Amino acid sequence: MALNYEKYAAEHDAIIGYYKPIMKKNYFIGLVLGIIALFLIVVALYLIFHTSPENKNGLIGFGLLIVASILSSIMGKFKRKKDAAKRAMYNELDQLEFARKQASISD
Repeated sequence: MALNYEKYAAEHDAIIGYYKPIMKKNYFIGLVLGIIALFLIVVALYLIFHTSPENKNGLIGFGLLIVASILSSIMGKFKRKKDAAKRAMYNELDQLEFARKQASISD
């Protein structure tokens, strides 16, 4: 039984070791894009509401809002990738646990 547990633990660690870097990378990229988008929104709102009729800062502000919107949609894509990797990892761990239980029942 100890040999089966060591095999199970090794497979468990291998699954987590495979998915953990994927989740970290996608989380970090999404976080950076979110911070940049938030900064662009703040700058855009400042430019929109602190503009005068002589300059075109309001138009620049609206352009920055569009860029921030695009960045936030890209951020959502990375968040979905992270969540998909997390679901896949838990599915594989559940299958491994089920196989371990089946093996212990048959023993």
